[in-house]
Amino acid sequence: MDNYQRFLQVFNELERVIQHRLQVDAKNNLGALLRIAQQAHDQLITSHYQELDFLRNFRNILVHEGIQAEGEIATPSDYLIEKVETLTTKIREAKKIKALFRSQVISFKLTDNLHDVLQAVKKYGYTKFPVFAEDHLVGVVTDNGITKFMASQLQEDLISIKSVHLENILALDKRKDSFMVVNEETSIYDIDDIFMRKIKEGKSSFILLMSSDNHVDHPDDITGIITPWDMPEIIANL
Repeated sequence: MDNYQRFLQVFNELERVIQHRLQVDAKNNLGALLRIAQQAHDQLITSHYQELDFLRNFRNILVHEGIQAEGEIATPSDYLIEKVETLTTKIREAKKIKALFRSQVISFKLTDNLHDVLQAVKKYGYTKFPVFAEDHLVGVVTDNGITKFMASQLQEDLISIKSVHLENILALDKRKDSFMVVNEETSIYDIDDIFMRKIKEGKSSFILLMSSDNHVDHPDDITGIITPWDMPEIIANL
């Protein structure tokens, strides 16, 4: 098999992989797939838009111009073929966040007290915890809320942290709603895009709560937490 045939073979496989990822039928060629990916805001595909569009154009010239010239108009190099194979593998095996960030999550109830939270901060080093009220998520208690509450109590000589419930802290925590629930099957590329957009909006403390079904009603529904502090690991896995 010469490089002309090898290139067409790996190009067709690339198209099949993208068709499978976007869950569309085989009649969609690479040009149509790129448009679908843009409309669907698929960050994995669109992040490689220039490379894919180049391959689309090259394939069309190779095939259509070659037919008109009654022969091969160009010979794809080994490097180009390997590039297509690498890109195909990257799209097929794109890492999902569950592979990197699935972990046990510490959460609290509205009736829990500040002492419990501070103990968790000391033990685990975390500064953000989901808070539940019976059967639903009410927010995330953060270091910002704790600091705000403590500052509001400065006029008191002494307060018992065991008597302060999270309901009092959440009432002052402006960042209690700075979170989003995401499916654990989400691509690492989409997570990178979410954080980059939030950072541009000035929401540097925004966090993501992972779930197996996009819904959180109970602490067990949360399968992991991703914060801006995880960006180095996210970038390393793109």
